[in-house]
Amino acid sequence: MLAFYNIVFVLLAAQLLVIASPVPPAPSSSSPPSPVTPLSPILPINVGHIQEKLQNIACIIPLLRIFLCLNQGSNQVSVNTPLGAAKGVLTTPGVARFVVRYATAPRWNAPQPVQAWSIPNNDPTALPPGCSQDESFGFAASYSEDCLFAILYVPASLQTLLSGGIPTMVWIHGGSFIVGSATASGLDASKLAEATQSIVAVVQYRLGALGLIPPPSLGGSTNLAVKDVVQSLKFLQGVIPSFGGDPAKITIAGQSSGASMVRALLGVPTANSLFRSAIIESDPMDFGFLKPSSLTNLQNALFSSLSCSTTDTSCLNALPASAFVQAQNIIMNNGANIDPAAGQFEPIRPIVDGSFLATSQDGNSFPSTHKPLLITTVKNEAGLPIGGAYSQPQAVSTYTTNINNTLPDGRGSLILNSNFYASPATADGDAVRVALDTFYTDYFYRCPSLFFARTWSSLGGTVYTGLFVKGATYAGNQYVSYCLGKVCHQDDIYILFGTTPSPTPDQTALTKEIQARWGAFIHNANPNPIPNLYAQWAQATPSDTHTLQLGGSGEAAPGGCTPGFWGDTVKFDWEVYGQ
Repeated sequence: MLAFYNIVFVLLAAQLLVIASPVPPAPSSSSPPSPVTPLSPILPINVGHIQEKLQNIACIIPLLRIFLCLNQGSNQVSVNTPLGAAKGVLTTPGVARFVVRYATAPRWNAPQPVQAWSIPNNDPTALPPGCSQDESFGFAASYSEDCLFAILYVPASLQTLLSGGIPTMVWIHGGSFIVGSATASGLDASKLAEATQSIVAVVQYRLGALGLIPPPSLGGSTNLAVKDVVQSLKFLQGVIPSFGGDPAKITIAGQSSGASMVRALLGVPTANSLFRSAIIESDPMDFGFLKPSSLTNLQNALFSSLSCSTTDTSCLNALPASAFVQAQNIIMNNGANIDPAAGQFEPIRPIVDGSFLATSQDGNSFPSTHKPLLITTVKNEAGLPIGGAYSQPQAVSTYTTNINNTLPDGRGSLILNSNFYASPATADGDAVRVALDTFYTDYFYRCPSLFFARTWSSLGGTVYTGLFVKGATYAGNQYVSYCLGKVCHQDDIYILFGTTPSPTPDQTALTKEIQARWGAFIHNANPNPIPNLYAQWAQATPSDTHTLQLGGSGEAAPGGCTPGFWGDTVKFDWEVYGQ
């Protein structure tokens, strides 16, 4: 970092001397030439005066004023924005963190823009409370309904200084739409911001019933969680220029339900101008989004368990947030029985209402604008639930029972009679759990993602697909022995953010590659860095997704995701239940 400061001061000194030095008049033909004294200064130089001038110049340049204008003896920084002074702290040399409230939202109301820069407890070092959720999962140190905050990680280097406005990646956390926060394990984006030379903003949004299942009497309050994220993008477009960012260079990204949120934003017309590209990691695309009739069924189930009438908003507003968090367990435990389209795994999801969320991004329901996309999954997406349900190797009968119970509508027999997912011949080794892992990974994640990529390409969109075949065990996954040595759901997070605890050399190398590729995509909508020190990543086509193995070599074989099987011979859930 000191080297960066020195280079900057040299450049500014040169600029200052050019500005301060008088241009000598052109000699007249009658004047004798002036004698030249080698190396004589044009003006006497007062070093202290120049240093003061340099400091003044530095403090009016967005990127530099963050890092060169620190409060004396402090790691706190301050930047002027249209909403007032943004106060933050240095997290690592060269990266500053700013926490900010991007909106306010009384219960069941759409988010409202803030009028001033606001931070938790007026403390630049404080992290935000997570949105109301089941606190036993431990995704934040505290929780509140007043939770619409973003955490900005801002880098500084000579490269970003000279490149003009730098891009921004907006990260949307996962958690099945019911848990999660911007402070969840591994989401410190300091290293990611520095490596990609981009601003990284990690945003929070309302969760569960408070974000996606409003009282039936408030019909216009659907998709509040999605509206929260849209408002965060509007907020960021207005303030990132103060940090050296270019509002025209925003990439939205997310993992798991955060990736589903990214996919939803592709279908929100009012969000179209707020970002230019998107990254979708481990999105359970098979589920699709819900239709209004499904929302009605979920509302009836949820609010019938509460002590208030659905039309008594005063009573509903008086209930603690914990009442809704507890009540939504009815939906989480019985989603498929309440409404088959909701399913049993992630029943609380955005609603395709035809206006705000206009398209579902499946079937024939796509937006007219097809932004550049980067879509990835991990090798063992289903390893966590499979290993959690079955701590030991299983008999062959466990495989067939699971398939038939999951797909009792005739799809199960198609699966078992296929060449891709036939029942293991024996239970030798761990064959049954491995087969279940492969099936559910393909069913929920990989095959619908590749189907989506081929469709997006056929519509004229640019899309790249990847498969993580190496990763880093995410917090909690280590307690599921089946996931040890595998790449289970969430095991890409530490790799991307550079937050792997005690990384191996292979993990360090993979992080370097992933950050280089994601950085290239954020900057240029192409995950091939310039110069490209890695294998060329080819675009997907309507017939071949060219899925690059991340942490491996070459492209991944499609297996059961071969065109013509999933989505045709065997229907996805979004096809069965429709929109």
